Amino acid sequence: MTEQSRKWTRGPWRVEPDVRTPPNEPAYIAGYDVVSDHGTIIGNEGICCGEHDEANAALIAEAGTVANETGLTPRQLAERIVELEAALLGLEVTANTLAYCYERRPENFAVALRDLNEHAALARAALRTEPRT
Repeated sequence: MTEQSRKWTRGPWRVEPDVRTPPNEPAYIAGYDVVSDHGTIIGNEGICCGEHDEANAALIAEAGTVANETGLTPRQLAERIVELEAALLGLEVTANTLAYCYERRPENFAVALRDLNEHAALARAALRTEPRT
């Protein structure tokens, strides 16, 4: 399933308190809604009745906003970080090999340079983003 097929509500997402004003009583916050300019994502006391309600609503809103900004889910971004870390480690190891070969084993320099280019290609691939709609 692609992000475009998920059709999540476009953002940015934000948190708004669900304020109730009963007749002849003071207003109170009944819970927290997650909303965007394009509609309500979680409403009608959707996040309520716990000590972490506002923080939970803010986290949900942030996840939706980041998904809209990047076109990727938080899980896909976490996977992308792992890919980038592996690619950067490969670049570091290969750069060290290049330096060693340049100084001590020039006959292996071309092989090390090829490896560096392969790791750079992996890093570029890890940076790819899917088109936003």
